[in-house]
Amino acid sequence: MSLAFDGNGDAVLVTSSSSIEISDNLSYSVWLKCGSQGVDDNIAVKWDTLGSFILSVESNNNRRLRIIVSDDGSYDVAHTKDWWTTNDVLTASGWAHVVFTFASGSLKLYVNGTEITAFTKNFDPNITSLYTGNEVLKISTANANAWTGEMVNISIWDTAVLSQADITALYNSGVPIDPRNLRGSSANLASAWLWNRNIVYPTIKDNIKY
Repeated sequence: MSLAFDGNGDAVLVTSSSSIEISDNLSYSVWLKCGSQGVDDNIAVKWDTLGSFILSVESNNNRRLRIIVSDDGSYDVAHTKDWWTTNDVLTASGWAHVVFTFASGSLKLYVNGTEITAFTKNFDPNITSLYTGNEVLKISTANANAWTGEMVNISIWDTAVLSQADITALYNSGVPIDPRNLRGSSANLASAWLWNRNIVYPTIKDNIKY
């Protein structure tokens, strides 16, 4: 099953816990399907008054992904990386596997198993850690920037970041594996939600949504 978001404030709120208060070596993985993005739509937000990270997609039917990470909870040029993909990296329809990783200051993004290397960097200071306040993790957001589309198979990893081999295994040419079945990785599965072990891309959209 996947979650369908209508863009009108639908969101899943994950209460803060030690497993998702990660100061370094963070990986966030999600399968998503774009809808009609009318504003900058949030995929994942761990940010309230202060924050750790935001993953979003550009509006107006563009498909550039944006990643924001902060080491002190502020949105400040000295403490925040704010990167846009230079090119559209998602398609207007269909499913995509998106992963971003942060390790000791190194920020990386992967779409459908391939690393994206072309970014437009609004802020890019040398930060080496993430803010670890007790902000709720929001899957989508309950405001005007809510996601329009679907999401499923969400996981967060710590200890070490997911490697290219790990991400390839999780993507597996569109036939995702259960993250608990990932073998040989140095990354630790901290939490996972909405996991459907029966999906076979591209028929994810044919599963029952709730």
